[in-house]
Amino acid sequence: MEAKKQNIPENVLTLQMHDINACIDLQCIEKILSLPYLENIPGSAADVVGMMNYAGISVPVIDLYVRLNGSRVRPYSTNDAVIMVRHGDSLTGLIVDQIIDIKKVTKDTIQYTDDFKTNKSHVLATIIFDNSMYVLLKSDSLSANETLLGSMIIEKST
Repeated sequence: MEAKKQNIPENVLTLQMHDINACIDLQCIEKILSLPYLENIPGSAADVVGMMNYAGISVPVIDLYVRLNGSRVRPYSTNDAVIMVRHGDSLTGLIVDQIIDIKKVTKDTIQYTDDFKTNKSHVLATIIFDNSMYVLLKSDSLSANETLLGSMIIEKST
């Protein structure tokens, strides 16, 4: 069965966060930047690091490792990457430790488990690339939503 028929992306961006290898659907990614200056957001969720100005738009930036229930083990650095992802009209910056590569997903690389079928899971599937396992993250778990920012929701201005 083709990857597209299984609702799996054809191409993904592979990345690393501390001890997690992960990948994101390439179609969700708008741009990759170095970590810019961030404004603090009082009262925001633990994984919200701050807000950044992106082409005149205020965009929430989250620590993807913290979102996946990790604890930050080192201070942030301008060497950290920020992946700008779009989910619908929402734009979010994701801080990750390292961008690895762009990979093509095939039926031979994708694997599933029933554990990922819950709404609480951020993982859609596992994918094997070069004898290493990566978790494919659900695109809707990558956005800053109303639960994340309370009553604040950031949308692209039209």
